[in-house]
Amino acid sequence: MKLLLSGNSTSPLVLFDLQAGFLSMAGVSTMPDASLFYEQLAHWLKDHSALINSQTELVMTLRFINSASMRALYQFLREIKEARLPLRIVITHLESSDNSDVVEFFQEVCRILDLPCEIRRASSEEETPFSS
Repeated sequence: MKLLLSGNSTSPLVLFDLQAGFLSMAGVSTMPDASLFYEQLAHWLKDHSALINSQTELVMTLRFINSASMRALYQFLREIKEARLPLRIVITHLESSDNSDVVEFFQEVCRILDLPCEIRRASSEEETPFSS
């Protein structure tokens, strides 16, 4: 089962491929309807939870998020926790655009929600596919 949402200047590219065990969000998140956007993603994951295994990673490579997206992403991760989805949260630290504020936000949310969280560094070459 796959879900693909093309990103734009305010919303992230979303590629969820459960057969491959790959969930990815990349880009920026500054859309005015962030709550609705992430609520729909959480519902999709819950609807397809039988296909999620313990090796499935949710890789978030976000360069920038605004306060509305912070609230929505917190709720999104809270729903993942409450649904007991066995996802491994991976946050990508981007060297060229320094998204350290985004990384710190996700680290704190994962700590509060007691979700497994890993930080990975991406070089400039690895960032290219996610550039808008």
